[in-house]
Amino acid sequence: MKLPIHTMSSQTKQLLETNETDANRFTIRCLCGMEVILIVNCVLAALHIFDLELKAALQFALPGLICEAIPAIIVMVFHDNRPYVKYIILFQLLFLNLALTSYYGYHVTLLFVVPIILVCHYYSDRFVIIAYFGTVLAFVYGMYNGFHHCYGEFASLEYLYSDGSSRVRFSQRYILPAVLQYTVLFPVCLTLVSRSRKMLVDQANTSAAQQKIKTELDISTTIQASLLPAIFPAFPDYDEFDLYASMRPAKEVGGDFYDMFLVDDAHLALVIADVSGKGIPAALFMMISKTLIKDSAIAGNSPSRIFEQVNSRLSSSNQAEMFVTCWIGILEIKTGHLVCGNAGHEYPILKRNGGSFEVYKDRHDFVLAGMAEATYHEYELDLNAGDTLFVYTDGVTEAADSSSQLYGLDRTVDALNRIIEENPDTSMKDLSSSLKQDIDHFVGNAEQFDDITMLALRMTPIGSRPSKKEKTI
Repeated sequence: MKLPIHTMSSQTKQLLETNETDANRFTIRCLCGMEVILIVNCVLAALHIFDLELKAALQFALPGLICEAIPAIIVMVFHDNRPYVKYIILFQLLFLNLALTSYYGYHVTLLFVVPIILVCHYYSDRFVIIAYFGTVLAFVYGMYNGFHHCYGEFASLEYLYSDGSSRVRFSQRYILPAVLQYTVLFPVCLTLVSRSRKMLVDQANTSAAQQKIKTELDISTTIQASLLPAIFPAFPDYDEFDLYASMRPAKEVGGDFYDMFLVDDAHLALVIADVSGKGIPAALFMMISKTLIKDSAIAGNSPSRIFEQVNSRLSSSNQAEMFVTCWIGILEIKTGHLVCGNAGHEYPILKRNGGSFEVYKDRHDFVLAGMAEATYHEYELDLNAGDTLFVYTDGVTEAADSSSQLYGLDRTVDALNRIIEENPDTSMKDLSSSLKQDIDHFVGNAEQFDDITMLALRMTPIGSRPSKKEKTI
């Protein structure tokens, strides 16, 4: 039996309707194939290759062609998937079976299995039963009608199953085995229909669940993106620096994050971090880490103290055994004095005014949430006007092409220098965008396996700073 309509989800209904249309198209093709057999037999009869009267062949072929056109037009032109189309097709198949059985003899009996097999493309037990009994009746009557037409009184119904003559034994040898074929195939088709219908419903339910997950992931992506600063310039009232950051997750949600916020009017905090793992677990751990880091920094703590507090909080309830690599810098805006800490993160890349980008090998402490008793240190940098600082996650250096070759740290530094050489006054946004384009060109069609996050800061030379009027505009 078909599933009750009111118990089906919209996804299930849609899949069942799609299957109905596909099944109709399939049966129409089979129907056309059987019509071709009739036409070929008519041609062979006209050429006297078959011992068959052309008039007799045309008697069934021409009406069959006309009847076949009805469901074919409905299905092919109007894309109709209503159940009655199936019964029209079944009637036409039975009519053709009757014609073939009556006029073309036992050698085509295997074609009569077609109506039963076709029902496996339509998930209705009732339709299987109708097809079975209809096929058997059409075949038996067709064979009887053919014997009666060819052999007259010897093939009458009362002698159909007797052993009175060799002619009657001929019918006995081919009618009963063919009916037995149908009878054996009947429960097989019922089983196939039942299991196929269950698989289709399971597929629909799985698709619905996957769609729900995708919708939730899309919402999670939106939420995560809203947590990261995305409006630049982020601090339009400060002309001492040019600052830009971006994050492109490998999945719908990622574990990388960056942050930038004013600790007070004179100090700017810069953060970039990478959470172990991928997907939703990493995104949740990222949100917790980001909040803890910002809360500790706003309280006026130094980078080492921030790391100690955050590490203690994360380690105390880290049942998932995740960890965070992080780089943080507290910038004194007026002087360019930068106090930094590195908890197992990538080396910064630094460019002095008039120089080239070079890797700054700072001191690495242990990752956050890796060990509760870990201690952390900090170091200091003085950024002068025109100096540029570039920090990033390992998604940049470990981006891989189709041959698994990594983009690498050296290629990253070379790309940054090439971009600056081509345009020394390029903005930090354009610098980051150009580097991403270079990474994409290197990777080609290979899949992105890790989040790509970068943060770029340039101390603005005093002479190039826009006036207050320009800023307002």
